[in-house]
Order: sequence, then structure tokens, then C-alpha cells
Amino acid sequence: MKFSLLLLLLSSSLFGQTTTELLPHIKMFSGYGGNIINIATPEGNILIDSGTAKGAQIITKMIPQVSYLLATHRHQDHIGGNNYYGKQGAKIITHIKTAQYIKERNSGVSKEGYAAITFDKKYSLKLGGEELELIYFPNAHTDGDYVVYFPKYNLIHMADISFGTNYNYLDTKYGATISGLINATKQIIDMIDDNTIIVPGHGELLTRDQLKQNLIMYTEIRNEVKKLKDQGRTLAETIAANPSKKYDRRGEWSFITAEKFVTAIYETLK
Repeated sequence: MKFSLLLLLLSSSLFGQTTTELLPHIKMFSGYGGNIINIATPEGNILIDSGTAKGAQIITKMIPQVSYLLATHRHQDHIGGNNYYGKQGAKIITHIKTAQYIKERNSGVSKEGYAAITFDKKYSLKLGGEELELIYFPNAHTDGDYVVYFPKYNLIHMADISFGTNYNYLDTKYGATISGLINATKQIIDMIDDNTIIVPGHGELLTRDQLKQNLIMYTEIRNEVKKLKDQGRTLAETIAANPSKKYDRRGEWSFITAEKFVTAIYETLK
């Protein structure tokens, strides 16, 4: 089922392509995978996520050669274009766990798309007067996700730690837990302010208040699921109790139904 979900995400990623100017030299490309950001500097371009392979071929027609590619996590709609940019000479930066996955598993990425730079907790990238902070948040969406923070511009790219106001895809096969998602969301809220430009991995720009509402939503659903599980309810019984019903109108979307979200939460609770 998880593999089918990723195929659906990939198949839908090339619809509704848009380009948004966040700042005069920072653009967001949507509909080519996740939300991709390009930062133009006098010394070269920085790209956050490569999108799908097909998406990468389109985006490279709109921007000059990429100097650095920041791959935020392991999913194909975010690393599908790694080979393309790697062959062009881009230095690829990933978390160490994502780098291991790309090399050791059937990731679809060849040697050209491997990471040139890896890090564990934090990494600071400086280029052409710009400074980006790459910050790792464990087990929020996978085991190797990081966000990209621009202190100078009060902008943060959350990658797939956020799916906008929708329920998140918890990739439990690769380490995601509801606790990891809650912890990451809380820490990011504490990092930013009400004027921060917040870019999710998919969907429209967010406000800090919307992130706070997400945190409340995740926490309350987690607590309801935990209560049922602690009572000895099976997964099927927990789903039937509809513990997320308060938020389903807000959170459900075409790929992550209430049942899928509750299932992922149930599976990752101790």
C-alpha cells in the first residue's frame, strides 16, 4: 500500500505546475515533485530538492546550472532528479541516513546522484553572500529529514515534515513516528515567528498559526489513539472508533485518509 501511495504522489506531481517568487532571487516551483526552491546567488544556484526526474528536465530549462542541490529526504518525488543535476556537476547535500539509503537500496539514483556532502545534526551552507542552515529532525516523516532555514530572510522550507494543513504521510517503514512529527513541529514553531515565510513540502505557504493548529491536531489525535490502544483495542477497533473525526474535514486529502493516518499513528505508538 505504501508503494502504491508513492506512485500516486509521483503520478500527480506534474499537474498544476506553478512558479512563485518568494523574494526577488528566491523562487518556488510547485507541481514538479514537492515544493522546490531555487536561490540565485552571484556564485551559482542552490536548489532545494530535485523533484521527479521528469520535473527536473523541465525546471533546468528555467534556471542556470545548479551549484548545490539540497536533498531533504529519501522519497522519489524529492530525489528523482538527483542524477540529472549530479551529472551537471551539482554538489548534493543529504542527511547521512538518506545518503545511505540512496547508495544501499533500490532508490533509482545512480552514482552521479549520490551525496557529495553529508551531515548528522546541522550543516551551514554559504554561497554568494547567502547562508542556509540545514537542521535535522529525526523520525518526523522518514528517518532522514531536514529543514532549510534562511535566517537572513526569515524563511523556512519544512520539506515533507509538513504537508500544509493536511495529514502528514508518516513513512513508518523508514522510521517516521507520530512522536517524531509532533516534536519536529513543536521545535520549528519555537524557531520561527509570526512573520516567517513557511514553505511546506507540498501545498500552499503556511502561517505560524496554522503550524500551531497542526500541532494541536497531531497531539489530540495521538492522544485519542493512544487511549484506545492502551484499552487493548485492536487497530480495526481503533479505526472504527474514529479518533480523528474532529479534524478529518481539515486534514484528510486524496492520499492520506483518516484511516491511513490513524493506522500510522497506532503502529508507531509504544
